[in-house]
Amino acid sequence: MNKEKVFIEGYEVGFLVDTTGAREKKIQVASGEIVSIDERFIYKSIELEKVAIPQFVADYIEFKKANDFHVYGAMRVIEDHYDKRVPEWFYENNIETFALAWILGYEVEKEKRYIVTLKSSGQKLYYHTENEDYIFSSYDGVFYSGYHTKTDLEENDMSWVFDCPGMEIKEVE
Repeated sequence: MNKEKVFIEGYEVGFLVDTTGAREKKIQVASGEIVSIDERFIYKSIELEKVAIPQFVADYIEFKKANDFHVYGAMRVIEDHYDKRVPEWFYENNIETFALAWILGYEVEKEKRYIVTLKSSGQKLYYHTENEDYIFSSYDGVFYSGYHTKTDLEENDMSWVFDCPGMEIKEVE
């Protein structure tokens, strides 16, 4: 008897139960053919889910890997990193997440985006992409972006809008 294992990739499409109550799972294989297989012989392949990390942590991991660091070395010097958001995130109960991201890979979290509006006039905060400057305006033109991430606002000294009672901040998808 041949004891080699055969792995079949396919999708479950149903069951076949005979008059004795024996169950066979019906699967559709990559070729499109539907076959019956005894459930006892099915091994499920579990693909590990990648963790989600902020872009600045992803940048740190890629930089350290490109410079031949191992995970412990990257973790050991993390507090010396110039972008203080990295060690802050790391020490906020994210050590295991960092290690999993390093070893298994990761997805970059989508940063929340906001619309900022002056309550008094209803004018929105726009980023003028040609002049690379922020303005409040009622005009929604081609060269303007009305969606802002907190990081973008912080990097451009506009984080005060989050603390100002005269501003309406609305999170968008």
